[in-house]
Amino acid sequence: MKSVISIKSCFFQYFYQTIFWFCFLFTAFTFAQEPFVRKISFLEGLPTQVIYDCYVAQNGLLYLGTDKGLITYDGVRFKEYPFNENLGLAVNSIQEDSNGTIWCKNFANQLFYLENSTLVLEPISHKILQGEANNLVDYKIVDNQLWLLTEKKFFLLRKDKSPKILLQFKFNEANQVFSALNYNSTLEKFFVASLTEMFEINKAGRINSYSIEEGQKEIEVFQGKSYYNIKGNKNGIWNVANQKFNTNILAKNAYFIKMSATADDFWLCTSDGFYVLNTHTNSVEYGFLKGKRITDVVQDKEGSLWVSTLDEGLYFVPYKNLKKLTVNLDSQNREPNFSSIVRSKNNRTFAGTSNGKIIEFDENNQQVFVYDSKKDREVEYLYLNEEKIISSVGVFDKTSKAMILDDYFGKYIAEDDSGNFMIATYNSAGLFPKEFKGNLTIPNQLTPKGIIKFGGSNIEMYLFRNKRSRSVYYCKQSKIYYVGFSDGLYAYEPNKKITEIKTHKNKPIIASRIMPDAKGSIWIASSQQGLLKISKTRVENQFSIQNGLSSNHCKRIGIDSNGIWVLTDNGIDFLATNSDKPKNVSLNLGLKGISINDMFLDENSLWLATNEGVIFTDKSLFQTKIIPSFRLLPLKANQEWVLDTHLIPYHQNNIELEFETIHYKSLGNYTYEFRLKEIDTAWSSQMATHTKVNFLALQPGHYTFEARVKSGDVYSPIQSINFTILKPFWQSAWFLTVCVVGLFLVIYFVFQFAVARVRKKQEIREKLALSQLTALRSQMNPHFMYNVLNAVQGLIYSNQKTKASDYLGTFSDLMRKTLDISDKKEISIQDELEAIELYVSLEKARFEPHEFEYSIQKPEKTDLTQFLIPSLIVQPFVENAIKHGLLHKKGLKKLEISIENENEDYWLFQIRDNGIGRKKSEQINQKIRKHNSFATQAISNRIELINKMSSLPITIEIKDVEKNNEVLGTQVILHIPVLKM
Repeated sequence: MKSVISIKSCFFQYFYQTIFWFCFLFTAFTFAQEPFVRKISFLEGLPTQVIYDCYVAQNGLLYLGTDKGLITYDGVRFKEYPFNENLGLAVNSIQEDSNGTIWCKNFANQLFYLENSTLVLEPISHKILQGEANNLVDYKIVDNQLWLLTEKKFFLLRKDKSPKILLQFKFNEANQVFSALNYNSTLEKFFVASLTEMFEINKAGRINSYSIEEGQKEIEVFQGKSYYNIKGNKNGIWNVANQKFNTNILAKNAYFIKMSATADDFWLCTSDGFYVLNTHTNSVEYGFLKGKRITDVVQDKEGSLWVSTLDEGLYFVPYKNLKKLTVNLDSQNREPNFSSIVRSKNNRTFAGTSNGKIIEFDENNQQVFVYDSKKDREVEYLYLNEEKIISSVGVFDKTSKAMILDDYFGKYIAEDDSGNFMIATYNSAGLFPKEFKGNLTIPNQLTPKGIIKFGGSNIEMYLFRNKRSRSVYYCKQSKIYYVGFSDGLYAYEPNKKITEIKTHKNKPIIASRIMPDAKGSIWIASSQQGLLKISKTRVENQFSIQNGLSSNHCKRIGIDSNGIWVLTDNGIDFLATNSDKPKNVSLNLGLKGISINDMFLDENSLWLATNEGVIFTDKSLFQTKIIPSFRLLPLKANQEWVLDTHLIPYHQNNIELEFETIHYKSLGNYTYEFRLKEIDTAWSSQMATHTKVNFLALQPGHYTFEARVKSGDVYSPIQSINFTILKPFWQSAWFLTVCVVGLFLVIYFVFQFAVARVRKKQEIREKLALSQLTALRSQMNPHFMYNVLNAVQGLIYSNQKTKASDYLGTFSDLMRKTLDISDKKEISIQDELEAIELYVSLEKARFEPHEFEYSIQKPEKTDLTQFLIPSLIVQPFVENAIKHGLLHKKGLKKLEISIENENEDYWLFQIRDNGIGRKKSEQINQKIRKHNSFATQAISNRIELINKMSSLPITIEIKDVEKNNEVLGTQVILHIPVLKM
């Protein structure tokens, strides 16, 4: 009986151990190749590590509900949205209506909607919830209607109407509260959970209820079916048919936080990672991010997963089939930095770290062993040779797992066909035996010199050159040894010739790796000259940034039947067979910012050694092209939004255009290309972090702005905005028309004015000529001539023939002088004075010899012949002085004429007599009805005409000379402008 019990106990013990190890291995396997997950943290600008909810909007933008409020992320930058009131910041639920408006709820039972980048408190729900002092459990927006669930009510919020209540518990029923709400769009039903019941309600208000497991619940809909779980440590997940999920895979202390449905997967978020919910087997399967408190999982429009946590920020899963090996190193908690990787023929993976360890993974990608060199330095390369693992930190035996050589084995090695290894080290390059011992076989093509001892093991080594080297390769077809030194690439040929291989531009090639393709061509990854293809010692082709390579700094090469894979500073480039343009194929893998240190190609997969672990995927993933979601925001002119882009005023010509791009796969590893078609023919480019373009002081005209996003060789569709900057009104057609018409009118009126002025001047000239003729006539006045002839007759009768002759001579001189100046507008002052003197001398003869005296005073040293004045302008005033002032005076008659230079433009003429004065003269003339002389009738008209033709006017001042109120004569003062000859 005891033996039976013993057998039974042994059987059960073995059975339970088997089950335990099966579960352990299954769990280990499920976590051995997690999807590659990268953390988005403060370094990327995430303002907080506490995230309660995630939501991907209709436009593809990721929204986060955090302890700091609502935040968005577009793959490049985070943006925070303020509340319009000083309310609680924490947002724990985000939804969207069909109009694209974002709604959210905070822990203070308040609902908000996003308007103009500000969170606005929804007033109706706020008033209702405040009035009832009832906690808001959840809300749903269906058909743009807001449905609210509080602890006691489920109702529809209606504008301008009271709420429509569909479910209600009495407030005194303490054990009856609602705990969860969701809407199944396939069934068109609401699912409302209380502590013990599930209520199904259609939009018409029909209710169906049934009992469910007791507890605080959460409801989620996946692929048209509804599920609920009980939160907290009392774990459990059920479908609405009350079928429970198998959760044995979960840790016992795992706390259920939320269920999240994406397009293809159903997830359980817990305090110990997130897990796949298999709705076919009703079980919880493999999980990820163990130890993290997961609050939500969402899928963006590019297919990436976003995982939020309660205290460690945001995680990004670019592809579910982009995987990462799980590493367990007891000595460190952080992820090791992997520096090298290689795979064996039996699909085992060996990865070297930056601290001297080599980790072995089996064909199921489970970690099986750690080779520790005890050296805290980088494993620069890994090379598998039979049962040996050769590395820069030593040689290990794969069978015994022991280090068999504790030496520095350089930066890379390669095999020749003479039983040797080529080695590149920090100070030389050479050959040593494959067995790491014995005599070295020196090929015939090498000069037998320079045999040295290598390392602490005293291995015999042939020295190529005492120079730092980085790579080596032996071509079995051409029998050429290739060595990449720090100063160039050298070929050791079979004819003992040593050739330095250079580019077409005669530049040295610093080779990081050397590898052949299936056709026998040698490919070089260089650190400065890009990717090169050589045939023996001649460069056949070179690929650089000029013809599509993402960087000239190439680190590694991989070659398969499809083409050449190149690891550069900017990721992974691929050059397809028969293509002449490489392209970056890693931009869409979410690897931006991750250092890829080494890579390995096998038949179907690509393996990467990075500072974030060992990442691998099927090579077909690199052919995935994700077109960026890109749009142009409304245009701004002078920092103000433009409503009508075809009516931009000319003074608002500082134009700003802004881009909005969502491209999560690249995490901002793209550029904007843009042009203003009317100005630019070529595309300009700028980084993803610069989302604005400004054009300053654009000229009026019609413009088309075009922009697109470039990610590797993928371009988004071109987006464009047409806008017009209006011309200023003085450049507009109507204004120019008015100006032209106005100009013609001005020209017309100016012409008419000019014609009128010419006519006026001609009229004035004619009047002036007439006045001049009148002045001439006055000189030939019949009365004057009669008086002269009478005087001559009297002299003849008195037998004064000599005087008569002289008098006639003076008269003839006056007539001749008058006729001489009669056709001249201007005469010299000298001629005017001569004519005056002739006239006065004739008039003097009419009086008694001692009865009339006259004098003419003029500047003695001035040549008066050089100054011109209007002809016969002074003489009429002399005539007036004699005829009207002196003729009727009794006694001595005096006439004084003086001339002096007033300034450069004017001369002063004064005529003074001691006659009877103007008043008595006028009285006498009225009595005898004598005609007015020329001076009083015509001289003023003539002077007025002259003034109209001249810019310098003639001024006249006539005044009586008085003393003690007695008139002693008349004085005429003339200011006459003078022209200098």
